[in-house]
Order: sequence, then C-alpha cells, then structure tokens
Amino acid sequence: MESKLLTGIQALVDIQDEWNALWLRADVTYPGSRAENIAIWMQQFEPDRELKLVTAWEQERLVAALPLYDKAQTGDGGLVVDLQLLGRCRRSAA
Repeated sequence: MESKLLTGIQALVDIQDEWNALWLRADVTYPGSRAENIAIWMQQFEPDRELKLVTAWEQERLVAALPLYDKAQTGDGGLVVDLQLLGRCRRSAA
C-alpha cells in the first residue's frame, strides 16, 4: 500500500473516477463525499483554502481517502496550521 498527499481541487478532478469508484464501494455512501460535491463545497465555503487529500493506493486502486483543508492562521504564538475535515462549516455569529 502506498500513501499520497494530493493538493488542490485539480488533483481531485484528476482522480475523480477513482474517488467515485471508492465512494461506490464504501459502506456509507454520503452524497456529499462524491468528488464533484467536494469540489463544489470547497469553491463555495473555503475558496481561499487549499484542499488536501490524504489517499491510500493498492497498485492503481484508491482504497482510502480523507479530504482536508488547512485553516492556517497567525496567532500570538506564530503560525498555526489547523487541518479541518471537509464538510465542517463554521458560520460566523450574526
């Protein structure tokens, strides 16, 4: 098994067929986890953030995937990088 870290929406588009094939094989097929929906979610809710895909491959077959995005911020202690699971949307209090 080989793990790869892919970055950016284009990387997801490049493996869209493999990603969606994994989605079809999964026990839980949440519609928001399809490649197309992940790309839309990133463009709508986190357009200034970079998508990070932690993937695991057996030969040429995608066997595991975790979509994340970074929420790097500068705080009192310097730069803090916080990886968020895709789909967690925090809304500002009105």
